[in-house]
Amino acid sequence: MAPALAFYLVGIAILIWAFRPSVPIWSTRWPAATYLSNYVQVAGADLIANRHTWSLAVEEHFYLIWPPLVILGATKKLRLLALVIVVFAAWRLVVGTQDLIWAYLGTDTNAYALGIGCLLACLRHRGVTLPIPPRTAEVGIGALVLLSFVPFADQQQLYQLAVWVPPVGAALSGVVIWAAVAQSPSFLTGRVLVWFGGISYALYLWHAPMLLVPNFDGPIRSIVGVALSIGLAAISWKLIEGPISRSRLRGRLVSRDTVDGVATGIVR
Repeated sequence: MAPALAFYLVGIAILIWAFRPSVPIWSTRWPAATYLSNYVQVAGADLIANRHTWSLAVEEHFYLIWPPLVILGATKKLRLLALVIVVFAAWRLVVGTQDLIWAYLGTDTNAYALGIGCLLACLRHRGVTLPIPPRTAEVGIGALVLLSFVPFADQQQLYQLAVWVPPVGAALSGVVIWAAVAQSPSFLTGRVLVWFGGISYALYLWHAPMLLVPNFDGPIRSIVGVALSIGLAAISWKLIEGPISRSRLRGRLVSRDTVDGVATGIVR
């Protein structure tokens, strides 16, 4: 992830320097590079083209916090883990009554969603099975799509909706993931979806600023922005992420981790 992020930060800095010289470069880049962009924005900073990198900060904080918790036995106390998830979800709602930005961007206020993923992984690893109705994955994905169309009038109302809509989305996503793993619906293995899955990280990096690049309004602006995002994400995958994922060094590291039990043994 770090190489793709570095490629993005350098690339977007060049584009801003060339086309939007009035936009500050350094002050909007270092928070993303150091994975502090969520709390920097909670503190009041505007990262402009890099506002969306708050989620990368949440993800990186998870990578720092979860391994010590695993070592301390978090994966062996699943009822406690489930309770903590509920507490963090409630904490998001509480924070949302006082500070909408914090509720939306904070690592602490998004921990419940990451916890859901951890809980599902632990349950799956223990061989837990749950009865899943047919086409649960398809219905869940449809519900997620509908949830993305919840209307809002302005940014203030968007943040108000963002207090409770993401928890609902996280719960639905958990159902979809569990059903997809259990039932392996064929549509998820289609060539197009697999390809987009490969470039998804880079696509997330590039989509927000690219939607702002075209100097015209209307649907064509969105179409051009989406096309630019996909193109740059594909370049990122082709030149950076793909070669790294196929590198011998990564293969040796993954194999060593599996043998040493780091990848799987700790969960037992």
